[in-house]
Amino acid sequence: MISKEVQLPKHEATLTAYAIPKPAEGAAPYSYEWKLLSFTKRGGPSSPSDAGALKEKEGSMKNAHSPQLELSGLEQGVYQFRVTVDGGGAGAHAMHGEALANVSVLPRE
Repeated sequence: MISKEVQLPKHEATLTAYAIPKPAEGAAPYSYEWKLLSFTKRGGPSSPSDAGALKEKEGSMKNAHSPQLELSGLEQGVYQFRVTVDGGGAGAHAMHGEALANVSVLPRE
């Protein structure tokens, strides 16, 4: 997964997670869960937003249970996301992984 940078007036981004290896033959596909961990507004005091503000930002997330997270309505600042990937096998063959990515939204030029 790669962090992204966008510049206003653009306010959309897509994050993509890749799981390797492919699920074992006959195994269930991987499950994905994206979560917004923090949002730090630029141009003001640099501190993570409170839980209520984070909940409000989650409304701009689509496909939070798929490999591709679509974001819209982004504001100037830095968003940090975690994706958790599970599955691909059963018992000792089950996989689990996590990754972090940032989306930096820069001001207009």
